[in-house]
Amino acid sequence: MNEIEAHNLNNDLSLIKLCIETVLKVNLDTDISILLKKALCRLECTIEGISENYGDNRMDLIRLARTTLPDLCNNLSLELDLEIDKSIFPKISKKSFRESATNVIKNARENNATKIKFFLSGSCFSFTDNGSGFDTNVLKKLNSGEFVTTKKLGSGIGVQSLKKFCVENNLELILDNTNEGASVSFILKE
Repeated sequence: MNEIEAHNLNNDLSLIKLCIETVLKVNLDTDISILLKKALCRLECTIEGISENYGDNRMDLIRLARTTLPDLCNNLSLELDLEIDKSIFPKISKKSFRESATNVIKNARENNATKIKFFLSGSCFSFTDNGSGFDTNVLKKLNSGEFVTTKKLGSGIGVQSLKKFCVENNLELILDNTNEGASVSFILKE
């Protein structure tokens, strides 16, 4: 299935969903009502799955941060501080944002961070943590574009996936250390 077919299928399924929701508003036999509710639930999962795998599924960055980051941090027992101001970002791919945020948050946790801060203002958003930060030599290599890993079985692809996210969304990636830990920033290119 290509993106156009997926989009058309999603439109068809959304129309069927609307029909089921309309029918459910009428008093129906309990058994029929239960069957329709089950069908509706499966339909919603299918629509979401198609959007996730084939659709662009782009969202406003503020909404993305508020809906995605708390779960990611909770799963890794990290305290999250969201500092969100006005943003001028165009919509960003939900799937690629989640993958990139997961990558950044996992690395923060692996470097002994207990707290991560997400800051969004204007044309920049960043993650800072209170972990051990980047090794200075590794940081130089990362910023020069080399594949680098500090893990025994790591491939160094984590930073490459962040760079791919940047290319897809017209962003510049800046990796740095702060007084408290590491900083991963994304700046919208003009």
